[in-house]
Amino acid sequence: MGEQTLTTYYSLLGLHGIKGKPAETLFEKNPIVKDAPIFPANEKMGHTGSRPTSMPAPTFRKVSGYTTPGTATWSPYTEDISIVDGAAIIPRDVIRIEGPEKLIYIEAAHREGFIQAIAGHWFQGSVVTAPEKYKSFNERYQTPDNDTSGNSPENPDTTTAAQRNVYDAGGTGSDTTSIWFFRWGAEQVHLISPSNDPQNGVTEEDKGIQTQWSTSTFRNVYVKLWEWWHGIAVPNQACVARIRNIESGMDAIDAGLKKLIFRVINEGLTEGTGTIWMYIPPRLKTHFDVLLEAKQNVIFSRDNPYNVGMPMWGGTIPIQVCQKIPITETYVAAV
Repeated sequence: MGEQTLTTYYSLLGLHGIKGKPAETLFEKNPIVKDAPIFPANEKMGHTGSRPTSMPAPTFRKVSGYTTPGTATWSPYTEDISIVDGAAIIPRDVIRIEGPEKLIYIEAAHREGFIQAIAGHWFQGSVVTAPEKYKSFNERYQTPDNDTSGNSPENPDTTTAAQRNVYDAGGTGSDTTSIWFFRWGAEQVHLISPSNDPQNGVTEEDKGIQTQWSTSTFRNVYVKLWEWWHGIAVPNQACVARIRNIESGMDAIDAGLKKLIFRVINEGLTEGTGTIWMYIPPRLKTHFDVLLEAKQNVIFSRDNPYNVGMPMWGGTIPIQVCQKIPITETYVAAV
């Protein structure tokens, strides 16, 4: 199966217009869910793989000299798939009064809530407090390295809780935010769906008019069900990065943030191929608009996979706004 995203899957189903947009922007915009490619896992409800931890070294020798065999080492990893359910239960009376157009709108609202919950888990979720949820990006890229004693976010201290590619912007308190970077790809970072599932784990089922009972009374309702069996896989941990502890107050956003962004792009995301995507909260979009107006690193371009007008960092990094990235994160101290 070739690379697909949630958007291309809905297109294949022929769901066009309002009904065909998996992330309808009625209230929130979280385009990361439609940007992420989906690949089949190698198991029904999970995925196992291995990451290289060291590469073999060659031998420099003279004529007739001996060669020392090189050794590569690999580390296994396991990813989980969760089932995410959503249901629209709409009284038939509402449909009769409002007409079928209202039904389409309500379905779109339910679908958006479905997508919002998934994006919220990616940026804020925890598998610890909800065992049925797969491990979020928030957990995988949680603790920054203090960038001292010969260690760095690109090569964190393995004796601490520091995680690779987590950068500290220096903010404190409970009013900080993050910038996320992803280099999507099959051997980099992507979503997974159950093996041998041609629908990428997505089902949408129209149950029609059903009778809904409450003790001894009932009403007729229209029922629509959604499921998405999916998870996250990060074969290459160097293809995701996070700048966290960014002060979210407009007057507190520091000019040093620009330096960190360039460092992430040039030093942190050096592995993998393809476009680097940047995801920011609306508050930082406001800050970037100021940079755009001043022509500092941000431009507006159609040079992106969607061929739509989009802010670009340095002319090469598409910037997407995600409303599920909070501006009230509690800072995590670098270690």
